[in-house]
Amino acid sequence: MKIFLLKIIFLFLITVAPLVAVNYIVDPLQCFRPAKWYKPLYDPNERVQSGCLARSQVYDTVITGSSHVENIDSAEVDRIFGVSSIRLTIAASTLFEQYSVLNLALREQPVKNVIWGLDTNILLDEPTRVRSDIVPFPNYIYHPGFLNNLLFLLDPYQMKHYAKIMINKSTGKFGEFENLRRLNSWSHLFTFSREKVLAAYQAVTQGKMAALQNTNETIVIAELDAIPKENVDKNVIDLVKNNPNTHFTIYFPPYSIVRFVEISQSDKLKLEAEWKLKEYLMTELLKLNNVAIFDFQVVKEITHNLDNYKDFTHYAPAVDEYILRELKSGELKLKSGESATTIDQLRRQLENFDLSGFTE
Repeated sequence: MKIFLLKIIFLFLITVAPLVAVNYIVDPLQCFRPAKWYKPLYDPNERVQSGCLARSQVYDTVITGSSHVENIDSAEVDRIFGVSSIRLTIAASTLFEQYSVLNLALREQPVKNVIWGLDTNILLDEPTRVRSDIVPFPNYIYHPGFLNNLLFLLDPYQMKHYAKIMINKSTGKFGEFENLRRLNSWSHLFTFSREKVLAAYQAVTQGKMAALQNTNETIVIAELDAIPKENVDKNVIDLVKNNPNTHFTIYFPPYSIVRFVEISQSDKLKLEAEWKLKEYLMTELLKLNNVAIFDFQVVKEITHNLDNYKDFTHYAPAVDEYILRELKSGELKLKSGESATTIDQLRRQLENFDLSGFTE
């Protein structure tokens, strides 16, 4: 038995240990340290890359959210706000996934500011749900420790990234992933127009395309007074409360008015539940001293101009520029007691909106 164990240990040392050592020293995904002696290639899988960058980079400001935040340029944020920022977004993310990357960053660095584009379509969800239907969520990255670090170093995913680095070095095939500032920005890939939005609306209403939702469809809303609040309590409110030395700027991305038209037609109760949770979230956050809230979903100049959009919710870079300017000026910052006001504004806009005028 003793000889057998010694053979196992020897086999580990000559096979697994070198792999672990190489992965740790090279660290192709920059999970342990920033790349200094080779030109980094970033991974478009944000569930992996954002977690690793949160652990290894130096910053004092975090920009986070879903795909609605991916076009924000961290260099512009640095210029406007005088900070050193990093964008740690996760496309099609749940609220728990956004919490996970923020919580990791807040543990790893003395973060002074968080700029959080918080989607309202993920408020109604299970408080620990992850989107493993896209790619497996790498929990071991978000909870550093000896065992989880070992699991990460043994993950074959690193070898795939090695291969991309080598291919890119010789062919430049993955050159678009060399620039961290532009990583996963997508605005250059699409056109933005009223026609695109209306085509999406027609496809959804005719059942040819799924609506742009990102929530747990197993949650059934029976009545508005029984909406579960644990998701926003644990993943937003408690996070802000537990980090009083960090200033949180939270904004609601300006979905087009057509998004609210579609969901009011297909599931009015879900829309009312979303609004109720949003109002609750704003009310609780406005009690805190380290948070500023901006609701861009009521800015008609943006949301009713369908030429700003490529679908129901995703908008052009000019809108991101507008958002940053307004965050800096603070003129649209909500005051205590205004939570219900913005919901009422949006409700009236929806009631008075005539989609037929856009289809003529």
